[in-house]
Amino acid sequence: MFPRLLLLLATFLIAALYLVFSTWFTIHYYYWLTLLGMCCLSLLLPLPWKFYTRFLFRAVCYLPWAMLLTFLLVFRLKKANSSFIHTPHHTTGVDNVLFDGKWPHP
Repeated sequence: MFPRLLLLLATFLIAALYLVFSTWFTIHYYYWLTLLGMCCLSLLLPLPWKFYTRFLFRAVCYLPWAMLLTFLLVFRLKKANSSFIHTPHHTTGVDNVLFDGKWPHP
């Protein structure tokens, strides 16, 4: 299945190409910009309101870097479809500020 980050990256790249080369294409660039906005909105809508904090803003700022790493990892997975990749588990606790109730105060 295609990762959502790569879907967002592909939509952004196609919208940018259509914006730059709009005179040679039959479909106008604002269709792709609308599609990009709807794709971003569809990724933000399922989030509850309590997650719209500075942590989300920080994660959105790192989104281009995460997209690049995800794109590069697609080409580095050699035997992922033919073999089982075991994930070692060493910890049993949850280390996430959103789930353990200890919100950091500014």
